[in-house]
Amino acid sequence: MVLGAPRSSKPLALPEKQGGGSIPLAPSSKDSGQTIMNHFAYTIGIAGHVDHGKTALTKALTGVDTNRMPREKETNRSIVAGVAPLYLPSGTPAALVDIPGHADYIKNAIRGLAGIDMAVLVVAADEGVMPQTREHLDILSFFNIRKVLVILSKTDLVEPELAELAELEIEDMVKYTGFARHPVMPFSAIDNAGINAIRTQIDRDLQQLCVKDDKAPFRYWIDQTRSIKGVGTVVSGTVQSGAITRNDPVEILPAGIMARARFLETHGREIETGLTGQRVGINLPKISLSQIQRGMALAAPDTMTACRFINAELRMAELRMTADGRKSLGNRTRVRLFIGTASVSAMAVMIEGKQLTPGQAGLVQFRLIDPLACLPGDRFVVSPLNENRLIGGGRVLELPAEKYRPAKAGRIIPCLAAMRENDLPQYLDAVLEQYPFQPVEASELAARTIFSHPSITAEIDQRLSGGDLVWVAGAGALKKDHYDCLVEAVMAACKNLTAGTGMKSRFQLKEIADNVRIHVDAAILETILQRLCQKGRLTASNGQYEIPGEKLHLSPEQQKAVSVLRHFADQNDLASFSAGFFCKVNRGIYKKPIVEKLLGYLAERGELIALPGGRYLSANAMATIKERLQTHIYTYGRFVITDCHKIFGYGRTHAIPILEYLDEMGFTRRQDNTRTLATMDKTRVSAAMDMETP
Repeated sequence: MVLGAPRSSKPLALPEKQGGGSIPLAPSSKDSGQTIMNHFAYTIGIAGHVDHGKTALTKALTGVDTNRMPREKETNRSIVAGVAPLYLPSGTPAALVDIPGHADYIKNAIRGLAGIDMAVLVVAADEGVMPQTREHLDILSFFNIRKVLVILSKTDLVEPELAELAELEIEDMVKYTGFARHPVMPFSAIDNAGINAIRTQIDRDLQQLCVKDDKAPFRYWIDQTRSIKGVGTVVSGTVQSGAITRNDPVEILPAGIMARARFLETHGREIETGLTGQRVGINLPKISLSQIQRGMALAAPDTMTACRFINAELRMAELRMTADGRKSLGNRTRVRLFIGTASVSAMAVMIEGKQLTPGQAGLVQFRLIDPLACLPGDRFVVSPLNENRLIGGGRVLELPAEKYRPAKAGRIIPCLAAMRENDLPQYLDAVLEQYPFQPVEASELAARTIFSHPSITAEIDQRLSGGDLVWVAGAGALKKDHYDCLVEAVMAACKNLTAGTGMKSRFQLKEIADNVRIHVDAAILETILQRLCQKGRLTASNGQYEIPGEKLHLSPEQQKAVSVLRHFADQNDLASFSAGFFCKVNRGIYKKPIVEKLLGYLAERGELIALPGGRYLSANAMATIKERLQTHIYTYGRFVITDCHKIFGYGRTHAIPILEYLDEMGFTRRQDNTRTLATMDKTRVSAAMDMETP
């Protein structure tokens, strides 16, 4: 079955271009597309100035006229990018993207060239290099397209000398670009002279491209959407990475909508799997056109997130004067940012310097008006907000969570500079210094930077083996000297709790964390405490830590205050009290923070009982309460809150902290408003109740 094909009608071609139209299959192709599943697919952009013969070359190579819109037919000029399948001698699957060459449609040209694998640059022999020739060459450079085949078209219209002059002009244009250069290939649309040689050269160039990473998660830029009766919403685009199979789940970004790829199709042919580099139409059931639009991305679930800030390297285009004479990009200028097929308004905030001049490169943060789903390493192009010309282009370096501030330059610029140079060791050094006490982990770094997860893992493992890093389970890696600094900070906190102002010989993890002067991740703190115990610098028991051999030494003033507190607790009989109440009774003689620590000291020694809510009770009083409560329950079988006065001599307000403490300690068990002993002698209860019966 062909996706969406009505009965007794020709197969439906998923959208390749605004204006529709089916793309015919090669006459010899009778399979469902699965014979090419062990290969990569490629997309080739046809670029060049308006009326230089791009569409004619595309038709000669593919047999398809990509000008399908009525207006395109009338003017014989491309307005949007058109796509046609290209069948090569080697059998390599490929598609040609014929982009518009007029300056008014530069935005459509940018979108059409986004994500291609190689380019064919068409230059007419009768006009030579023109403004859009250079502009399209800039776009290819910004998108890092390294394979560019230059075609000299309309050779039948000029004398050989003029054709040779145009060829020299082309060679002069490309010699400093770094593009892989071939001899300029002639072509005439009149008799298709040179077409076979061009097709063969394209095939050879594709074989020389770097092998694609088909193991990466699926990602796909949407360049067109439409609704088909009986089918639903269909999107078209090029698979940027990974692969997609029928019924795979996908996430629509930046909207964050989950969907399913019900049917897949390429050039009018239904397929089971879409490959990296392949033009694929995808049917998304239960998704309305209002939920999706050009510029959105499809991705494997949970592999991408939408961002509002992009830290990037921006390279300005060479000088192209405009009517108002602007030559540079100033700080906080509003621009139009193109990534993939997305176009979004953004503010360009300079990270280095105050402006960028033509031909200059620098670090920039783009603050997006609307969220965008992209990844570090993605290429982009920038234009003025309301002008059809290029400013420059570059590469996404990282996706930060916050705005860049000049005060952060010392921490941020070294990391970005290392990424700009593709220097992973330098980047890791910068990150470890930028946040010295925060662990680094390969997956987290890979998600926000240009470096791959395997390469980061290898670098971290090498440093762990060399002893430069320390691994903390559940957290990540820290520099050895930073880790040692944290260890000493933890020990200092423990000593402060003991011999300093803490007045405690045993302390819990939270108390240590609150007293460490450096913020320490919980996983790191637990690891440090565990290793300190292994080395004998600390001991642990019942969730508390202490320093072996460390004794508390109270000053004479503290010893006097402790004596007063002991006497006060005994005088209070069965009633609990707080540090504030003690200070109030003693008319401000003692400061509350000191009293709180002294109460903790007495509680640790077992002389006082620490109750919920910061209240305390003498140990003797607690023993008396437990004895009375036990007798009462054995006598009456239970305790209810109205029995408070009978046992404690006071009401529920003061009794509840004591009762909650006894529940927590496992002495009593509460059920609704009734309490019983956690462990009871039922025979004794029965006998006591019999004695109470008249």
